[in-house]
Amino acid sequence: KKSDAATNNPVAPDNKVPVSDPKALTPEEKKSVEDAIKKKNPILPENTEVSVGDDGTVTVKYPDGSTDTIPGTDVVKKSDAATNNPVAPDNKVPVSDPKALTPEEKKSVEDAIKKKNPTLPENTEITVGNDGTVTVKYPDGTTDTIPGTDVVRKYYYNPSSSGSSSNSNTSNSDRLNGKDRVETAVKVSRASYPYGARAVILANKDKFPDVLTAVPFSVQIGAPILFTNTDSLPKETIDEIARLNPSMVYINGGEHSVSMSIEQLMKKQGRSVHRFNGVDRYDTARLIGEKIRERGNKKVVEIASGETFPDALSISSLAVKENAPILLSKRNDLTISTKSALASWDVEKVTIAGQTATISNEVESSVINGFNTGIANTDSIFSGSKNTRRIGGADRYETSALIAKYAVPESKLGVYTSGEVFADALVAGPYAGLKNAPVLLVSKNNVPSSIANYTKTSKIDRAVVVGGASTVYDSTFDMIKSLIKR
Repeated sequence: KKSDAATNNPVAPDNKVPVSDPKALTPEEKKSVEDAIKKKNPILPENTEVSVGDDGTVTVKYPDGSTDTIPGTDVVKKSDAATNNPVAPDNKVPVSDPKALTPEEKKSVEDAIKKKNPTLPENTEITVGNDGTVTVKYPDGTTDTIPGTDVVRKYYYNPSSSGSSSNSNTSNSDRLNGKDRVETAVKVSRASYPYGARAVILANKDKFPDVLTAVPFSVQIGAPILFTNTDSLPKETIDEIARLNPSMVYINGGEHSVSMSIEQLMKKQGRSVHRFNGVDRYDTARLIGEKIRERGNKKVVEIASGETFPDALSISSLAVKENAPILLSKRNDLTISTKSALASWDVEKVTIAGQTATISNEVESSVINGFNTGIANTDSIFSGSKNTRRIGGADRYETSALIAKYAVPESKLGVYTSGEVFADALVAGPYAGLKNAPVLLVSKNNVPSSIANYTKTSKIDRAVVVGGASTVYDSTFDMIKSLIKR
């Protein structure tokens, strides 16, 4: 009769089986070849035996003893994993917790791996585990792995001093300032992060709302706030970003505040970028708040005016302490973005900064008693927060003193800044937050009585002024020094 070999014509699989060494297949690789042959040739006679040689050569032995052979060169190929050798980046990616990376940190790791290994095959997939372990999956299905310990490191900062104690190696009074707001932000960044930072926050130097609510987020993730023009980065900011060498850049505001060209520049430098692009300052505050809540307090919110900067800056000390977002309100309108946040977050405790001149009683009542946003979704109703309090004085200065007394009464450091010029004051917030210190507002030529009284009766024995002599006069600084000597 006609032999089985003459009757059948087994063929190689459509795609060659990837193996580490085509001249020395492992038992697992031989099994993969056998399975691929059987799948490609499903009508081979029953009890046909398929065996695979060390070089991938396939022998098909039929029930009648006749055989067919398929050359190994038609069946196997050297795998992508055997051809490529992905390596870890030269510098480990700094992360907050090496055992629990955030989505942004995972993206930073992915970008760093891609930058270090630019010749990986097209359509290679890179995934990053919670512990930073990198899995490289090639188009042929083979994989490589890089241990997380080779890729990430714990980020830390080592500030020059702390609000919890005095520092005998430094003066009892210091001034952090530059020739302008851009350079002042750089000086604060250097004082706060002398050893680099895992992230930076970029904001327009002329638009205080884009920065107002970023202070607790800045402290939470260990990122200084730096200033930029709309369409170009100042040289001082460029140099500071290079010194800090962050893997992540957060941009506050839309393209009208920080252009796409700046975002693209950061990406070209190999940095991951996340933009908080709300429809307005109130919506941007909500977006930043969402990020804070990922690792922060989900039941607490601070609310401050979005129309003036001082109260939001002062309340930042409390927001940092409570690891909570700052939302913004108009004087007589909580705004749809803030209402939406309160409803969807279902907060239980709210602190309002400032008196009724900045946020009205009507707004406070809506926070206490609740409201319906009118938005057709399941999170449209806020039942209200009975645990709502207002911290506000006769003016912005007394408000900052009252918040300091409530938020950080044990601090031995006072961070003093202008209550009149927003740019210097805004970068004081992250610095104070890192030191667990209050932001205390002064006028350029005087220490208001409320601030003077608080300073004299508090535990403050060291002062830092953020801003130049044009925003806080030297004579005003001298008054502060005399107060802490008491």
